[in-house]
Amino acid sequence: MGNRKRISPRNSPPPQVTKTVRKQESIDFSIGKMLVTVGVVVTVLALGAQYLYVNYYYLPNQISTKSKLPTVSRKSNPRIWGTYRSHLYFGLRARYETSPLFGMMWYRQPVEGQFPQLRHWCEQVIFLSPKYAWVLADGHSFGLQAIHDEPLDIFTDWINDGPVWTARVTTISNVDSNFELTSGNGFSKLLEQRTKGFNSKFEAVYGLSAKGYPDFYQELGKVALSNMLGTIGYAHGSNRVQSSYSSKHSLYGPHSLLFTCPSRSVFPRGFLWDEGFHQLLLMKFDPDLSLEIIASWLDTMNVDGWIPREMILGKEAELRVPVEFVVQRDNIANPPMLFYLIEKYLDHKVLKKFYPRLRLWHKWLNSTQWGKKSGTYRWRGRNATTIDELNPRTLPSGLDDYPRATHPTDDEYHVDLSCWMALSARVLSKLAKLAGDSQNEEQYLADYNYLMDLNRFDNLHWSQAKQRYCDYGLHSNSRDSSYSVASVSMKRVARASPKLQLVEDAFGYVSLFPVLLKLLPHDSDKLRIILENIKTERLWSDFGLRSIAPSSPYYKAHNTEHDPPYWRGSIWININYLMLAALKHYSSVEGPNRELAFGVYSDLRNNLVTNVAREFRRTGFLWENYNDETGQGQGAHPFTGWSSLVLSIMAEQYD
Repeated sequence: MGNRKRISPRNSPPPQVTKTVRKQESIDFSIGKMLVTVGVVVTVLALGAQYLYVNYYYLPNQISTKSKLPTVSRKSNPRIWGTYRSHLYFGLRARYETSPLFGMMWYRQPVEGQFPQLRHWCEQVIFLSPKYAWVLADGHSFGLQAIHDEPLDIFTDWINDGPVWTARVTTISNVDSNFELTSGNGFSKLLEQRTKGFNSKFEAVYGLSAKGYPDFYQELGKVALSNMLGTIGYAHGSNRVQSSYSSKHSLYGPHSLLFTCPSRSVFPRGFLWDEGFHQLLLMKFDPDLSLEIIASWLDTMNVDGWIPREMILGKEAELRVPVEFVVQRDNIANPPMLFYLIEKYLDHKVLKKFYPRLRLWHKWLNSTQWGKKSGTYRWRGRNATTIDELNPRTLPSGLDDYPRATHPTDDEYHVDLSCWMALSARVLSKLAKLAGDSQNEEQYLADYNYLMDLNRFDNLHWSQAKQRYCDYGLHSNSRDSSYSVASVSMKRVARASPKLQLVEDAFGYVSLFPVLLKLLPHDSDKLRIILENIKTERLWSDFGLRSIAPSSPYYKAHNTEHDPPYWRGSIWININYLMLAALKHYSSVEGPNRELAFGVYSDLRNNLVTNVAREFRRTGFLWENYNDETGQGQGAHPFTGWSSLVLSIMAEQYD
């Protein structure tokens, strides 16, 4: 074996493998850096895409996505006809989208050169509109309507026999005519049978004759019920809605809604909180029909639990609504009056079907209408930037221009909404028990007990100085309205800087809600104070309870130059009904307030019924509200909505 030459490491070149390793490390580092960069870019793009998807597609489209919960409307024959075109003087249709539509038009022969005054849609024009009312109607099988359009009296009678209907229109005129109308004996006989059946059922349910009411009061009661039943509407179509996450409106639907109509001439569509009052009357006469209407409303709920406060479905309905009220927004609530109603239905098995949707509705209310302070609630939708309103309206509350904090902020909270949420929790605890949901039964009961912990509730809402329940918010006790000469418009002027405080300068309906919803204990000292204050603070009138006391600076005050007072003094039958129901409850329980509650109940009921009857005799109408100084009817008429509760008041039906 020969000798090999030894090479000194000092003189040898770097091994080739080292250079290769370094180069490989450099390449690996570059690739790693690139991968990290790509990863970051991909992550950013993914997060951006997710953000865009969630905020510009998913969330904006939630409003138009119907709830996936099982629907609760029962299957009924869509071919059954009814007077479901409530915005017409006389109109018929069936309950399916493509139903043929029937209506009636007439006009007086005009003088040459004049345009004829065509009668078709119910209208409210002073001295021009005819008087009209359903004299008898049961909402599905027959109806008799009288229309007086000087010099003509028109009578529209109809009967329904499953998929077949027959109508008869007769006229009486003080102008001589040269023709005679024929009559159908079979029609008359069947109509007479159904009229007799209606009258018998009416007395069995409401017992006005047995209570000693004279014939005129019984006629008033029948007209109140018949006009609610005869003007039940059916609508199919989509709402125009706008999400909180979008600047554009979209369509939500289609829906098929069965609803009761507040006023054929002014409000010929469905209103969520009105519906709860309407069904207080119908549930006694036709509970199956009432539950069908409630179910129809619950099935309009979207995936979040939101229900539009007004159901304006289709082009024809939109034509009857001011454009600014057509689009419904998904942060806007309405009083959950259906919970008040459903508490009276608790023995009905169908409520187990309603429970999941009612839970979702309550969840939506709880998650969207919460207040900044724990355990408080705030109506959304007030205009925080306007100075054109004396007090920015709170349309979602149902009490429109009732005065709240003068300067809307997120810090405010509202006593009426807190009461509605407490009531909802109480009812849901009972429904949970009915459904066998013990876990949620306990949770809802705990929620109710927390919300109505009187120490906590009074600390939030009770004014020791004024002895009343109040809203809280950024409020100025000294404000006025002044006119700008340049714009000829009214502007709000705060004479004193607003501060966070109780809204103490308004005593009215909002202050009564803990009593109205029967949330105060029967032995509560606050209950006695409120009942005494009703008279001493002059909320009392000879015609019913005013919406706000004359001592308030907002009493009968215009909100803008074009917006006259609405819930600022007038007497509203729905709130008076709630008060009578509460007084009846407190007067039936042994305790220190029983006698006082009964005395207020008796006087209030007498004042209310007497005045509504007097105005019905004078005008032939039930009215939207009544003047607190004269008792005269005001606003929309004929009002077929909650003013019809005068029948329940006469019959003393509150449970």
